[in-house]
Amino acid sequence: MNALYPSNQPRNWEHNRNGLWCQVIADALTDMGVVDVVMHSGARNVSLALAMNEMPEFRMHLHVDERSGSFMAVSLAQATGAPVVVSTTTGSAIANCLPALTEATKRNLPVILISGDRNRGTRHINVAQSSNQIGICAPLMRVQHDLPDPLDSEADLIALRRTIIDAVNQCTSGLRPGPIQINMPLWGVACGTEAEEGWYPTVNPEAIRAAVPAVRLPPVVASESEIRRAVQRLARREHPRGLIFCGPDTDVSPEVINLLAERTGFPVIADAASGIRKKGLANLVTVSDALPGVAEATAWFAKTDLLLRFGSAPTTPIMTKLSKSIRCPTLRVTQSDPGPDFWTNDAICLRTLDMAGAEVLAEQIGHGDPAWLEAWMRTEKRLSARRREVIGELPWGDVLAAGLACNASGYDFIHIGNSLATRQSNLLSEGFSAGHREFIARGMCGTDGALGMFLGEALGTQGRGLLLIGDHSTTHDIPALASHRWRSVKGAIVVINNSGAGIFDTLACSQVDGYRDIMRNQPTIRFQHIAAAFDIDYRRCACAESFADALAEAANSNSVVLIEAVTTPETTPRDLPVVLHRMAS
Repeated sequence: MNALYPSNQPRNWEHNRNGLWCQVIADALTDMGVVDVVMHSGARNVSLALAMNEMPEFRMHLHVDERSGSFMAVSLAQATGAPVVVSTTTGSAIANCLPALTEATKRNLPVILISGDRNRGTRHINVAQSSNQIGICAPLMRVQHDLPDPLDSEADLIALRRTIIDAVNQCTSGLRPGPIQINMPLWGVACGTEAEEGWYPTVNPEAIRAAVPAVRLPPVVASESEIRRAVQRLARREHPRGLIFCGPDTDVSPEVINLLAERTGFPVIADAASGIRKKGLANLVTVSDALPGVAEATAWFAKTDLLLRFGSAPTTPIMTKLSKSIRCPTLRVTQSDPGPDFWTNDAICLRTLDMAGAEVLAEQIGHGDPAWLEAWMRTEKRLSARRREVIGELPWGDVLAAGLACNASGYDFIHIGNSLATRQSNLLSEGFSAGHREFIARGMCGTDGALGMFLGEALGTQGRGLLLIGDHSTTHDIPALASHRWRSVKGAIVVINNSGAGIFDTLACSQVDGYRDIMRNQPTIRFQHIAAAFDIDYRRCACAESFADALAEAANSNSVVLIEAVTTPETTPRDLPVVLHRMAS
């Protein structure tokens, strides 16, 4: 018996043309490997929701808020590496997805937006709760498919299945993977499930499935010939003073970077959120943000004569400034065509590498200058030892809280969720275990949607997570807490409550008259009440000891704990210079 209808009721796809049409779409998506669906049900996508809900292959995430749910879809795509569907109805629903879609398009993440729509005959006549859904999303999409109104002939259904299969491949493969839109008009006056008198299906969806096999294109990696051609274009010397830089969204494995580091003898500067800052990784440098205080180290960047770049731009102003002094042949390894590059207009681009490609690249480059590597590693050892001492001696404040959080044990992943946490963690995190994962949203949205993204990462990894976030960032995304999926998640939401927007304390604007009134903008919110409203465990911490205890408790809890770390405003400009000076001295 069908779970959605009594035994005497027709199946969803037998009800009307909308149901048959949506069943073919659902079949094609699951055949192409789609598992996760973030569903915001409404009158114009309920037929698709019903079709998907009947299929055990899908993992359905029902959400009340399109904005937060779309961020959840973005992070599910990042965590699983598979395409994720986010489905909406008409009206303003699709506009609420735009913040998350800007992140997905900037980071080439495979999100499939299926926007339910009214039938085509109602367009451009000012019908309520309708909009130009293709035009609204056009700047953010790799590809858009504006489907026809549902048809029921075998030829039309075969064409529909081919369109969906091609769309998923466009989302995941090729020169520029990323978000796509399938706009789905449906028949019906008020609801897509209205019965069509006298209509009955003449085609079974299983026949359409059999007629068009689902072919998934494999991931695209650089070939041996492409690697050799790229290296030949580099003006390089024997035993180069090379660097490997790994920024956010580095799309090769730590094993690939480790092989390159071992074979070339190049130091590896890895952002905290790159996924590469792993304990035991060869030639790892974790103290790059402290190097401006080391006289000889600042000159090393200018002496670099070969740069291997992975991922996107550095996350901290310190590394951005240091990177400007690097003027040498650059090989940029990236999953897709990156377009213009802030670092240099002369970078030679190479598609992403597997282990075999890393072997070829290392062989072509050869081994670097041993004295160069030894100098970097000596400095790394000295400064990282000092960092551990300095963190332990700090008074309670933002910097100490961030240091304790990003180095906490017992967690499977961390999401670094706002601008201040990004800067602090890049300086303070020592390195993560091999199985640990690190996430960040710095493509476009920065602090936006962090709670929704953390939820998606927890579901996608099936691990215990730690979200490091500020009080401002938390208020951006409170509707995310309404999802019932939090009941199956374990970990900690760490909110650094420094009276709002503490990042600006570190910038030049903090010295301008009127700064506190305009930029600080303290949110009026009681996190204890927020936690209670959504039935989430809560701990309030105002000292290092209670904060460390709360982190340890959440690392062993069977639920999510919201940990509010209450700090005095403007402790970051008080403590950060101390850490930098004492590490380098």
